[in-house]
This record gives sequence, structure tokens and C-alpha cells, in this order.
Amino acid sequence: MKRSIAVVLLVAMVVAACGSDPEAATTTTTHPELPERPELAVDQMVAALMLGDVDAIRRLTSDRQLAIIVALEGGGTEELAAMLDLGVPVEVAENFWLSFIEGFPDLVGESIEDMEFRTSIPQRVREIEFVSYPVAFGTASAGTEWFVRSTEYGWQVDLLATFGGPFASALESLVKRTTDPAVVNMLKGEVPSVEAAYRRQVERGNSERVKNALEGLLDLLSG
Repeated sequence: MKRSIAVVLLVAMVVAACGSDPEAATTTTTHPELPERPELAVDQMVAALMLGDVDAIRRLTSDRQLAIIVALEGGGTEELAAMLDLGVPVEVAENFWLSFIEGFPDLVGESIEDMEFRTSIPQRVREIEFVSYPVAFGTASAGTEWFVRSTEYGWQVDLLATFGGPFASALESLVKRTTDPAVVNMLKGEVPSVEAAYRRQVERGNSERVKNALEGLLDLLSG
């Protein structure tokens, strides 16, 4: 079965292009029903990306994690605090995901539907179930993975576990600059996602730099 993966370089490009409007309308955080199985979360995410359905993408991902990634653009801890309080503005989320979809073919050199996930790899991190899916382009490994995690509402695509490696240094800097206790506690709550990504980097052994960056971030968040 062919599925899609949010490729790290594409996400980095989208983050650099993202902006936020503090006056933009926000989306209220709710708890819609999520897929009952991890592979369904992957399939639904792919379908949403192919259709450009931002509402479905937001349902399948964590708005809190999206806020963290968006905040990395300008390193804005105040911006992050505002998004945690009010939600990620609709315009910001749409700009992020639609830019992602539009830039995918040119940057990656493949269409979303032409990418494949290989055999799923389950792991349990701090009482949370994760499943990762290595990505391939035909017979060639892409060297990246997409993570989903179990929640009380079902399975959700985990953006930080998926993209945390390349962003680990920037995330570490963001954590060090943050003084708002609510933001600090929220960031510490993402430890399982960072640890899931770190464990897979150790197992795969394909990037010492990414492994060390994740380890540093994990130590900071766990301290």
C-alpha cells in the first residue's frame, strides 16, 4: 500500500515560510474521534494531504505540536504562549499545511501518492504506545519515518516525533529561552514524543548528529 510521509526538508521549508497574525481567527480545541488503528491514522492523513483538507489534517494532528513548530520560525516564546492559550490561528494553520502540500512535489521530486511506508515498528514510551513507519521511494529508503501515537481518543499523527530530529537544536534553544511556567510545563509534556524519536535514531544509527541533538533536548526537557 502506498502512503505519504511529511518529509523533513519540506517541513523545514514550510516553517521558514510560515507567519502568524495575532488578529486572525482561532480554532477552538476539541476532541474529535480519532482512528481506532495506527494505520488508519496514516491513511487518513495521506487522504487529507492529497485533498488539501486542512480541517482533517488538524483533526489528525496535535494543535499544540503545530504551535511549537510554528513558533520555531521566529523563536517566539510569547507567540507560542498565545497560541497555547487561544489556539493556532486558522490562517497560520492553512498557510503551513497548504504550503506543505504545494511544495511537496518540487522539493521531494515525488508525488505524495508515490511514497510508501514499510513495516510498522511499535514501541512503548512512558506508558504511551507509538508506531513508526519507515518511508521508502520504491525500493530506496528515504531515511525518515512517520510516527503515530495512541491517545484516549484514538491514534494521532505525532509531528514532534516525526520531525523532532532536525528541529531538536532549535527546540532546545526555545526551551532555554522560555520563562513562562505554563509553556515550560507544556514543553516538558512532549518528552514522550522526543524520546520515541530518540530511541529510533539510536536503533537506526543513521545520523549521529540528529541522535545527539535529540539526546540533548531530551535531557533538557527531563531535567
